[in-house]
Amino acid sequence: MCIDPNWMPFEKFDDRGNHIGITADYYKIFSKTLGIDFNILKTKTWDESLQNAINRKCDILSLAMETPSRKKYFNFTSEYLKIPIVLATKLDVPFIDNIEAIKNKKVGITKGELKITGKLDKIWALGIAVRNDDINLLNILEKVIKSIDTKKEQEILNTWISIKYEKAIDYSLLWRILIAVTFLILLFIYIQYSLKKANKNLQIAVDNKTKDLQKLNNTLESKIKEEVKKNLEIQEKLFKSEKMASMGEMIGNIAHQWRQPLSIISAGATGMLMQKKYDLLNDKIFEETCTDINNNAQYLSKTIDDFKNFIKGDRKRVIFNLKDNIDSFLSLVKSSIVNNNIKLVLDVAADINVFTYPNELIQCFMNIFNNAKDALIQNNEKDRLILISAFIENENITIKIQDNAGGINTNIIQKVFEPYFTTKHKSKGTGIGLHMTYNLVVNGMHGMIEVKNEKFIYNDKSYTGALFLINLPKNLT
Repeated sequence: MCIDPNWMPFEKFDDRGNHIGITADYYKIFSKTLGIDFNILKTKTWDESLQNAINRKCDILSLAMETPSRKKYFNFTSEYLKIPIVLATKLDVPFIDNIEAIKNKKVGITKGELKITGKLDKIWALGIAVRNDDINLLNILEKVIKSIDTKKEQEILNTWISIKYEKAIDYSLLWRILIAVTFLILLFIYIQYSLKKANKNLQIAVDNKTKDLQKLNNTLESKIKEEVKKNLEIQEKLFKSEKMASMGEMIGNIAHQWRQPLSIISAGATGMLMQKKYDLLNDKIFEETCTDINNNAQYLSKTIDDFKNFIKGDRKRVIFNLKDNIDSFLSLVKSSIVNNNIKLVLDVAADINVFTYPNELIQCFMNIFNNAKDALIQNNEKDRLILISAFIENENITIKIQDNAGGINTNIIQKVFEPYFTTKHKSKGTGIGLHMTYNLVVNGMHGMIEVKNEKFIYNDKSYTGALFLINLPKNLT
């Protein structure tokens, strides 16, 4: 007899050269039933075993599947092992219910922990391959296979692959996640609807007020004051519209950021269901999968907290850590960074504290980031970089935000902080974002902001881009 020397849990040679595994247990029964010994020819690979059997150095192959090419040399007994064909993947791959789902994808053997993530319709039917010039031997082995009872077969399988499952599965966490996702989707739809409606109303209001202003008599001081007041109200609405636009983009970012952890949660839950169905779920897999689900749920909860803190809009000066504030901002735009292939380089000391308005500072970062992102996309830069650094210098806290989009045209760089000035199409920009940033920094935080074009070196390569400098007072009182 020839065997596959490296096919556990079915069979192999152990360190002492003994035949072990599921197949070995079957052949102990075959030997006892027939009153004969099976002499095993030792080989190093399955290909070597198969070739020996073809050359008649072996009478039988211990465990083999019938194929057209093999029938030239062997007859096959009825199967004594039926093996379901499943797909094993890394833990972050979602459930696969159809072989077409992996069409044109690379498939191989991976290191690290795996899970069963899909079951195919086909089953390996494995029996004994017998040299086709010995019909008597085939008939004898066929009879001994059919003589084994189901109870004995189950005992052999339990010895090598059966797993006892004792703990119940709690799906309450998964339901809470699904409810949270539904709420976020509904919130996103509502904000998008409100934003479109608000922008339409604001555009109508701006057009109407522009016509009215043209008709005003400059000598009528009272009317001028009244119209100035109305224009201030419109500007305030535009500020709110800009923040609503940021919120809409953030909702989109968060929705993208949630896909991966939700995929892991779904894969973990469906994977445990499949493993339980086939008695493959043990305590270790159960506990590790639940831990993965909980960790990803905590990540989802963190993104909700960041978004909630931003939209809360409390205008209150507080002392807060600058790096934590920047991290919260980055969590809100993470999806935009990833989807647009932007490399973010962060160099912010962990011990810088600021006494100002945290939500308004995040809004400033958001406005500058969106302009940098749009410039990188418009210029189609291959290496898209945004560098953020912060340090204390001359009793001031300096924050630098720089990109490599080629810089701002020198003819307009002095106008970027003016209201309604924009180089974008009106459907993509109101021209109020950087003007709002200027007012928030200068008037609200008693700081300074400026922009200039500057060259810089990164990874031994020279780049040019816009550099925004924000200076805030170091004094925390």
